[in-house]
Amino acid sequence: MRRALVATTRAEWRQVTSSRRLPFALAASALLTLALGGAAAWNHRQLAAQGVVDLDSVGAGRELLTNASVMYLVAALTAMVVVAGDRRLGVAATTSLFSPRPSVRMYAKLIVVVVTAVAIAMVGVAIALAITLVTIGGSGLGALGVRQVVGLVAGLMVGAICWGLIGAGIAAATGNLVATAVGYFAWLLGGEALVAGALPDPWGAVLPGGDPTWALTGEASALDVTGPQAAAMLAAWTIGVVAVGAALSIRRRA
Repeated sequence: MRRALVATTRAEWRQVTSSRRLPFALAASALLTLALGGAAAWNHRQLAAQGVVDLDSVGAGRELLTNASVMYLVAALTAMVVVAGDRRLGVAATTSLFSPRPSVRMYAKLIVVVVTAVAIAMVGVAIALAITLVTIGGSGLGALGVRQVVGLVAGLMVGAICWGLIGAGIAAATGNLVATAVGYFAWLLGGEALVAGALPDPWGAVLPGGDPTWALTGEASALDVTGPQAAAMLAAWTIGVVAVGAALSIRRRA
């Protein structure tokens, strides 16, 4: 099984790179982070000129860095294409040559999703760091301290990997790229808020788009959780979604 997994993973990776999915995802991560970060940087400079914001403050540095969280969206959508886009793109049979077992193909896809999410996160974090340095300078970034900067970067990396895997799990469960993308955006743009509002406090904050995501980078937390606790909560959601999605996909393809 190990040799089959390695061969299938390599085949999946070649599909991601040769079909330009990875370059497109990296470019999307870069452009979205640049757009959001650039707008935030311009706003911070305007407020600083009015004396409203201190660019050397810890809050300014954290806010500029966490703009890289827009890459979570790119990681999730890319994962959906990796898992559910094969048939739509006409490459479904390629990895079956290396292993006809659905479980091996699913494991290979999940490995590729993780590697892709890490690459997307690295691009987003690098651009966010560059924007932060240009906007507030080394002294402003230094106000955060090495420990906080490392914690923020680690939180962003964890968020990208988890949301990539959540996207993969949803795609595996549905087996349909379009339905998965539509459902994801529906949940993102209002579905989660409706569910959270229907739940008693503070349980709505436990949903994946609440504290488990925002507390990763030190944002306000309804449950008063720390970064590591938020990472554990998001990891639990990720494991659950991936387990259910993989089980349904393997059963459907068996």
